[in-house]
Amino acid sequence: MNGAFVRPDGDASQSYFYQALQFNASVSGQYTFSASSVIKLITFGALYAPSFDPTNPTTNLIKYDSGWGDHQFSFANALEIGQTYILVISTYMSMDIGDYTAIINGPASIVMTPILPVVICK
Repeated sequence: MNGAFVRPDGDASQSYFYQALQFNASVSGQYTFSASSVIKLITFGALYAPSFDPTNPTTNLIKYDSGWGDHQFSFANALEIGQTYILVISTYMSMDIGDYTAIINGPASIVMTPILPVVICK
């Protein structure tokens, strides 16, 4: 995880560590997004386009899942060629961390690039 933000459905007084992964689809179509974790980590996933701002987590939000039912987020969404997307992965519980695997299935392979958080020093 590479930063902390207030999750769209989270407690506004809590911060959640996250990993932001940017990608483009080479083929338009329906894709499924999920996570797998070997520990009892409840994962949260959110899809954004064309950008993600951790200081305003509802801007550009397309879809999210808190992963509460089976402990891992899972959702489907149509992707379009030429659009930049960001998959943000976090945890259900504030300040939890742990290993996970992001899984994307669809009509074509997806290559994701981690986005490092912007740090402004004053």
